[in-house]
Amino acid sequence: MRSHLGVGIRAQHWLNVCAGRQDMVLATVLLIAIVMMLLPLPTWMVDILITINLMFSVILLLIAIYLSDPLDLSVFPSLLLITTLYRLSLTISTSRLVLLQHNAGNIVDAFGRFVVGEILPLGW
Repeated sequence: MRSHLGVGIRAQHWLNVCAGRQDMVLATVLLIAIVMMLLPLPTWMVDILITINLMFSVILLLIAIYLSDPLDLSVFPSLLLITTLYRLSLTISTSRLVLLQHNAGNIVDAFGRFVVGEILPLGW
């Protein structure tokens, strides 16, 4: 029987390496955001990225609400800047899918149907 303990140890090692090289993590995140703007993404990946965006937004909101001292989240302006760049690249990727493939994934379609509802001229 194969144990999954090795996967946890490797993940912990990877997280320790990332914690020691925060500059490389930031550069990698920025590079991924730029690649998202330049290369067309498949619709399933855009759905996953939108879900990650929503989850991260809720987590950040809950952290900001439940802080007792505002100085505990001194990284908030930098975090806000990085998440804004991520959301901008996600918006560009979604717009590219809508304009080129007329399909931006299930999440965008569901949200559009929720907003428009039965009022079709609103969506034209």
